[in-house]
Amino acid sequence: RYMTLTIAPGGVGKSAFTMLEALSIVTGKPYTHFKVKKQCNVLVYNAEDPEDEMHARLNALMEKHNENPNEHDYQVHCISGRKHKLILAKENKGAYAANYKAVKVLEKTIVKNDIGLLIMDPFVKFHELDENCNSSIDSLTNLIGQIMERIPGLCVSVVHHTRKGATPGDPDTTRGASALNCAARINYTVYP
Repeated sequence: RYMTLTIAPGGVGKSAFTMLEALSIVTGKPYTHFKVKKQCNVLVYNAEDPEDEMHARLNALMEKHNENPNEHDYQVHCISGRKHKLILAKENKGAYAANYKAVKVLEKTIVKNDIGLLIMDPFVKFHELDENCNSSIDSLTNLIGQIMERIPGLCVSVVHHTRKGATPGDPDTTRGASALNCAARINYTVYP
């Protein structure tokens, strides 16, 4: 029931890393060099890439690591935001407004597929808020926390960009409000 944050400049490989993370979690194998404590189904909700691209990446990773998708009890589910846009919050007359209809759709998908890890890639595509407004971003991370509370065992991994001129390894180089950084319990920084 915690949020993890993966940040990097554009085009570095955040999406590829999180797809490898998903494969690692469903197989129980430490492909990201971190021990897998619990295998589970993973939902990769990528708001930028089409589903065929996500499946191609996943298939390439499975081939590289000699994984047969039929040998595992757990699965990676892929949803494209190009086809199924998911806006969890937006501004309404200058104030934060949660989109509870979208939250219910997301929760239903998570429960139906017995998801243990939700990967949201990239964060900016899941809201229509001022990403520099700490109170709005804090409200959105609280909303994500409420989803995790309602679905026992769910973890969320958020993918986000760094600001220009970011210092490698410094989680404070996250683009926008610091509230996002503060809401995460683990912050990965990925650099070329």
